[in-house]
Amino acid sequence: MSMSFPIWFAIWLVLGHFWPVTLVAAGLLAFVAVRWAGVVRILSAILSCVLILCVASYGYFDLASTRARKAQDEYEAAERKRLTVTLITDTVVENTEPPLNATGTLPAGTTVEWNTDKHDFFYWADLHSPARFAGVLWQGHLEHNAQGFWSGTLSGDQTFGSWHCKGGGNAQFDYHNELMSCILAQDYHAAKQIFPAGFELESISQTKFTVPEGGVLYLSEIGLTLIPHQVVYLDESGHIGSVTLNPFDEMQPDPVLPFRGVPLHSGFEYAYAHNDPAQPLIGIRVELRDDLNCVGRTLPIGTEVILPLTGDSLTLDSEQDRNQQVPGCLH
Repeated sequence: MSMSFPIWFAIWLVLGHFWPVTLVAAGLLAFVAVRWAGVVRILSAILSCVLILCVASYGYFDLASTRARKAQDEYEAAERKRLTVTLITDTVVENTEPPLNATGTLPAGTTVEWNTDKHDFFYWADLHSPARFAGVLWQGHLEHNAQGFWSGTLSGDQTFGSWHCKGGGNAQFDYHNELMSCILAQDYHAAKQIFPAGFELESISQTKFTVPEGGVLYLSEIGLTLIPHQVVYLDESGHIGSVTLNPFDEMQPDPVLPFRGVPLHSGFEYAYAHNDPAQPLIGIRVELRDDLNCVGRTLPIGTEVILPLTGDSLTLDSEQDRNQQVPGCLH
């Protein structure tokens, strides 16, 4: 079966491949456009621009193709370094050179995929029995990627700093062996909110808690109940900073959570007095997704407001109308 290309594509390939000649031709046409007038000037200028665009687009395409081939070559080279074996004796792994941080013992009977180019580094292991690596006791399947991140199943409840993580749950650690995520083994108290055991904790750039399947979370300060997969973020002081109602797919319809007659869609932020989490909570900060009818005024979609915990007046929160009160909006 023969492959055919449109004539314009073939011309583009030729012009791009022989780009020095193409650029010389573009320069000559530009010179003609400068020296001549009328139709000749217009046609010469257009052709010169077309030739330059051909060279530029071909260069971008060629650069992207080169990078893709390089990435594929690196992937194939890495694949050739992989070796999967089943250990017949306990095997000590000790490599403290960053970013590996691989120190521990793989028990006999463990199936492991080694990197044959880096001594004492493995990609993953199916542990025959619980094993301790990087200060963590693991069981079952353990992943260890090239960036030094560990992920797998904890063997028994374990404590890392102020976090108590559940045994049998998934956990992940970074290349400094700092906890990135796990399942809470105990209730966690954050300011005035309790996050129950069984919630998923993630502590990377900021701390967040995800409501698990079959669970709910009652936000006591504002009287709202979250459902599975909705997320609460803490700020640096340990107070609730924001809530995300639809963390998965922005293309899916947002779940609607009503607050004092105002439908909340994608999420909201906690609003503290003087923007200081140490001060009392005064309401929640949202961007309206529906028109809101107030007494003598309608606030349009996109208006940034603070919905108070009490009272019927909300506060505008945009730069031009900050702190302006609008009465008669809330139930």
